[in-house]
Amino acid sequence: WDAADIYGPAELVTREFRKQYRAKYGKDPEMQVFTKYVPRPGDMPFELIQAAVDKRIERLGVDRIDLLQFHWWDYSNKQYIEAMTHMKTLKEQGKIRNLALTNFDTEHMRELVEEHNIPIVSNQVQFSMLDRRPLNKMTTFAQKHDIQL
Repeated sequence: WDAADIYGPAELVTREFRKQYRAKYGKDPEMQVFTKYVPRPGDMPFELIQAAVDKRIERLGVDRIDLLQFHWWDYSNKQYIEAMTHMKTLKEQGKIRNLALTNFDTEHMRELVEEHNIPIVSNQVQFSMLDRRPLNKMTTFAQKHDIQL
């Protein structure tokens, strides 16, 4: 399931589905839940990131997030590095299973992975018969670092 608080009640619907499934079958559904974090560019203290992750865990009704996809649109504001560093800490604490990106370009993904050792497992990008930009540099980089597109 792909959820996010920016999708309205998607995280709450996911929690309700899990709750009803558990009530009917006596066990949790075998599913992975993906959600996104799309903050406004600005200061990214640890407390802000931790509160955002905790909010998603509560809204989803899970013990940890299977995949947290991070989106940032203002690369002139380098706070995305700080945000991802804090998410890496929360991953190490067990609150996040995997870290991912949405719509990051190759250069900024490279910066996170190679310069800051952020363990990215995927980057959700636009790709279609009309928009084949990821084939330029991104696929080579992603293959080298075992990042799914």
